Amino acid sequence: MNLENLSRFCNEEFHLSRRARQLKEFRQDPQIPMATIFLLMVGSLVLRKKSFHQIDLLARQPQMKAWLGSDRRMVASDATLWRVLPRMDRDQLREELQQANALLRQQGHGTIELPGGRKIRAAALDGTTVGGREASVLEIVGEHAAVLDVERSKGKGHELAAGEGLLRRAIKRHGTKFIDIVLGDGLYMTEPMLRLCRQELKTHLLVKTQELDSLLILKDAEALFQAPVMSRDVK
Repeated sequence: MNLENLSRFCNEEFHLSRRARQLKEFRQDPQIPMATIFLLMVGSLVLRKKSFHQIDLLARQPQMKAWLGSDRRMVASDATLWRVLPRMDRDQLREELQQANALLRQQGHGTIELPGGRKIRAAALDGTTVGGREASVLEIVGEHAAVLDVERSKGKGHELAAGEGLLRRAIKRHGTKFIDIVLGDGLYMTEPMLRLCRQELKTHLLVKTQELDSLLILKDAEALFQAPVMSRDVK
């Protein structure tokens, strides 16, 4: 990955540096600009760094310093990232994600083509961990997949609630049927999630799971479809 090319692409397509400079600052007389911390995170995640420690080490390399325009020995330590990132304005960050996705859609991205040629809009819902903090992420799937929204989770066992919050916020902003299908793993095979997708979002839910012998909902479905006579209540 060439950081210079990445910078050129991000600035030409998304005006990333200008957007970074517009981020709200909550600190008094900060030594490291908020824009620098933001761009460091963007570059590090593109380079697939998975922890604040890895990002700290990357930020000490001359190429990353040159890209960020910083002459500090450490651009931003892992302790700085741990302290500052949770306090950034989440509503502003979410708005930036929404606008970036709008630009991608204007350019024709945000769909996947099925084997039969039909194009659909799909969104993947999953949990993730960065810096030891749990969150749920809603990503628009396509040739250029892009995160649409992020919701902080209260911790392990709360991923479903965070995911439901993401989908409801997406409905409020984009309306029903803004996507054709939600993709998830076996965790999302629950009645509340199915009802949310079908009845509120007016979309489908596709779950990939290997728990074929333990999920009651799959056993019930199999029994229905193998019945000699299909019930009138089954669509």
